[in-house]
Amino acid sequence: RRKDEFLAMLGHELRNPLAPIVNAVHVLRSESNADPLQQRPWAIIQRQVAQLTRLVDDLMDVSRIGAGMVQLHLEDVTMSDVVKRAVDVVRHLIDQRQHGLTVSLPPQPIRFRADGTRLEQMIVNLLTNAAKYTEPGGKIWLSVAPEGSDCVLRVRDTGTGIAPDFLPHVFDFFTQADRSLARSQGGLGIELALVKRLVEMHNGRVEARSTLGQGSEFI
Repeated sequence: RRKDEFLAMLGHELRNPLAPIVNAVHVLRSESNADPLQQRPWAIIQRQVAQLTRLVDDLMDVSRIGAGMVQLHLEDVTMSDVVKRAVDVVRHLIDQRQHGLTVSLPPQPIRFRADGTRLEQMIVNLLTNAAKYTEPGGKIWLSVAPEGSDCVLRVRDTGTGIAPDFLPHVFDFFTQADRSLARSQGGLGIELALVKRLVEMHNGRVEARSTLGQGSEFI
């Protein structure tokens, strides 16, 4: 209980200073007389603050889910729209690591009732995880297809893969296969755990398949 209370407090305290930082960077970048040489570092700061904001949001969600406080806001969503928004969020990371990303969407739109923001968060976490553990120049595939009465999303990569003894624990909170590598990549070990919890809240299921050294697939 103290751990959950601490995480909630930590997430809240970290979140407070982020909003004014984001606003300040936005104002500085929008000034018409800004030096072009300054635009690149401002863009870097903006991207890194956005990444930090997502990490803090995930941290806060951990405490909220543990306390049963996360509520889904259901609406009619189109899966292709959600996927496109998620890809836009992680595009800079994928481009930075020079990954080849292939997105396959069905010709007919898949519509259903879901929390579009949470679906986007799940896909962002899966793509971010794939990008972090795939060497520069590797490949990532994202596909969506109807299978019976299900909408099935797959994210596959050519990354480092997952060891067989760790695979059953990949969706546990605060677990990382290679802690030194994960820390260097900025991971908290909560992204995949949030994916599992949010999928289950949508009455769905998630599984991981992997061979060490030959990439991973999350379904």
